[in-house]
Amino acid sequence: MTVLIGDVFALRHVRRDWLIVPTNVGWKSDGTNVMGRGIAWQAAQKYPALPGWYGRQCRKMGDKTPVLAHPGWRLICFPTKPLNKRAPHLSWQSASTVERVKKSIGELLTLIPLLPYGGRILLPAVGCGNGGLPLTTVVPLLLAACRRCDRIALVLRPTDATSVPCPECEGTGRVGHGVLLLCPSCNGSGTLLPTGRETQDAEDQKLYAAGAGEGVEATDEDQ
Repeated sequence: MTVLIGDVFALRHVRRDWLIVPTNVGWKSDGTNVMGRGIAWQAAQKYPALPGWYGRQCRKMGDKTPVLAHPGWRLICFPTKPLNKRAPHLSWQSASTVERVKKSIGELLTLIPLLPYGGRILLPAVGCGNGGLPLTTVVPLLLAACRRCDRIALVLRPTDATSVPCPECEGTGRVGHGVLLLCPSCNGSGTLLPTGRETQDAEDQKLYAAGAGEGVEATDEDQ
């Protein structure tokens, strides 16, 4: 596992990295999923058919909706909120839960070997935006659970400044100012980055700049 600091869409590689989209499990009367804020909203703007595709999956599977991948868009929908069974269209208003995040992490790790394409998997701090979970809870959880998966890159925003416990020895690290510092008394479970920059080579930097904001067109079948 590596750790990157920045905007997840700007960091998404022109070669089409996989992007994890935190979601609720719900649907409106027209069958579409509500993707009104955060990364889900941004993804829906880039892939307009996404709310309809994901809403149909949620309607079929209800609260048992697992982590789902759309190969055509290289998106992975990652539920952090439970289904509001009485009012599915209001599921987006629910708070994210640690239990749901843990469940989705397990499903993600099972899904990764089955993905049809390679590439990094960009993982934001799921459940910490509109979901309301604190970074101090989520970041150590993600680091500990995903640290052995080389394909996953945890993406944190530069504005996310807080203290997080090192999952290896319960020491103290600090997230902020473009840096993730893990406890110096152990090897840690993430990648220590130089101040204010990611460890990318010059070629990758050019590719990121060229590919920022590009989407993947869905086929007619995916629509």
